[in-house]
Amino acid sequence: MKIFLPVMMATAALGCVVCVNAAELEIQPRLAAPASPAAAVNDASLEVGPNQIWYGYYKGDEPISAFGVGIPNAGQTVSNAIYIDGKDPVYEGKLIKGLRFRIQGKGDIDNVRGWLSAELNVPADENLLVCVPVDNEAVRDTVWTEVALPEGFLIPEEGVYAGYSVYTNSSTNTSMYVGITTSNGIAPDGALYNFETAFMSGWQSYGARMGKLCYQVLLEGDFYDNAITVSDFGKYYTVSGSDVTVSVPAVNMGKAGVTDVDYIIISEGVAGEEKHLELNTKYDIFGGSFNLNIPLSSDDETRLVDKQIIITKVNGIPNQSENNTSDGQLVTLLSKVDRKAVAETYTGTWCGWCPRALVGNSRLKEIFEDRFVVIEAHVGMGEYYIDPMEIPAYAEITDPMIGYPTSFFNREIHGDPYAGLSNELVFMAPEAVEIILEGVAEGKVNVTATWTNDDKTRISVKSDVTLMYDTDDVHYAIAYVVKANGLSGDTPEWMQTNYFAYFADDPQYASDTELGRDFAYYLESPEYIADMKYDDVAVAAYGLAEGLPNSVKGPIIAGETNSSDYTISIANNSLISDKENLKIVSMLIDTESGRIVNVDECSVSSTTGINNNAISEASSVETGRYDLTGRPVDNGYRGVVIITYSDGTASKVIAK
Repeated sequence: MKIFLPVMMATAALGCVVCVNAAELEIQPRLAAPASPAAAVNDASLEVGPNQIWYGYYKGDEPISAFGVGIPNAGQTVSNAIYIDGKDPVYEGKLIKGLRFRIQGKGDIDNVRGWLSAELNVPADENLLVCVPVDNEAVRDTVWTEVALPEGFLIPEEGVYAGYSVYTNSSTNTSMYVGITTSNGIAPDGALYNFETAFMSGWQSYGARMGKLCYQVLLEGDFYDNAITVSDFGKYYTVSGSDVTVSVPAVNMGKAGVTDVDYIIISEGVAGEEKHLELNTKYDIFGGSFNLNIPLSSDDETRLVDKQIIITKVNGIPNQSENNTSDGQLVTLLSKVDRKAVAETYTGTWCGWCPRALVGNSRLKEIFEDRFVVIEAHVGMGEYYIDPMEIPAYAEITDPMIGYPTSFFNREIHGDPYAGLSNELVFMAPEAVEIILEGVAEGKVNVTATWTNDDKTRISVKSDVTLMYDTDDVHYAIAYVVKANGLSGDTPEWMQTNYFAYFADDPQYASDTELGRDFAYYLESPEYIADMKYDDVAVAAYGLAEGLPNSVKGPIIAGETNSSDYTISIANNSLISDKENLKIVSMLIDTESGRIVNVDECSVSSTTGINNNAISEASSVETGRYDLTGRPVDNGYRGVVIITYSDGTASKVIAK
């Protein structure tokens, strides 16, 4: 079960569903409508004919997670459904010959039915086109519940809803789990409908938030034998003189599966020779997604080039799909730059599981040192779950459906700050960081920050950006975050809620286990921990979502530094008490994709010595940096630095 998904509670659903003989509805004059099979029909594995396939949003090779549906009282019915689009080429003109669905947890269930309906209404009795009762014991004994529609149901052009309903007899506060797949909690509209939860009434669409319902229909009709569709592969980066392997998203739309493909690469309108690619293993899931890993060579110049990859053959046979072209771009870089990872971790003092963020991020900092930057983004949850460290910038861009805690790594992947991309509570977060560090970054950023007045209320920040390819299309910008360490307070909102207090005697948290060692402090602490000190907390942010306008200017020339200055005022920031513990984070954002290309952080330096007069931000430009011996140094130098400016002034700065 995905550990950062919220668990929803459910109450009554679909009213009392009565199984209706579809023949009485006269909904298909061109085809004899199917009568409901006799009660207790449940086939563990329906035989699939030569012109039949199982199909649905869930394809069969995706990981199974669980969407919790709590049943607090006896006598409740839960219904779930998917939408079948009659205009979709896969469904168009096909017969439905069977239904199958997966219930992750069975509980004390009764009156299980699979059904087809013209629409999702309450009550839905009069709209049921087909309703098939299922043997309850068979449901408990099988992973998949399969029911046959022997006469077949012709999918109408306007589509149909396919679903199931389950009645629970349980009088205890237990849960029945609805099996879904998870692909980072994202699925198309129609992939999962649920009726109803304790927090909402009526049918709710959860596909975009929770994933795909484990539900398929047995289709009968004509299908391609050798066909794959492909979608765009996006933008890739490589260093001059090197190749890069691009992953072309593909979907198998042929009954024969896929063992090999032939393809042509088109660069700026010029087609190359047809090439051949053998898959490591045959892919034979109809409608399933996989990647074609195709090599591309770098360009002769450091620039962006448009590419097309056309899949011409599947298994040596001309590709029967018309959607055979994948568009993308290849950027050739002057040289490789080191990449840093940043975790924007959404957490809260009200969140009992959020000590995972404190433990996980602490370990990640020890492992990756200065290659890893942590930003603890504290967020409240309505009027009852208040976090005193919440700032508007992060509250405004927070997805209300994320679980807590969640880390967004360079805004490319997200996962648990302790478990990473794993569904189990094990320390796997380093794998997520490694994915970022191993990725190619097309540029780097170096940040320096200096107090500009004696009372330390204004900070002059400078970001030096170096991009590694030539372009007039400037789609990069800088965002700044001010972080503080050692934040604390004495009101109840500052107390950290701690659910680990209840697991002190749990064997998986024994003192000789990794979990026991990592969470020892929280296992020994009460449910609400006072006197907490919070580090790496975002206390201010600027240009957080898309970067500051004009912070990276063009044209961009490969290898040349592009500098920008920004002044931050903290005069009215009530969260900041210890100004010596502030850090400035500079994030280089690709404004087209939203990803954070690279990141840097620094402490705020004090200006002393040679000339303490205020430097004009509008007219003065830094012209050089030197150590105390007069030797030139770069922006990465740490220690006492003498900075000279274009107006003839100079300052001595402690660069930390």
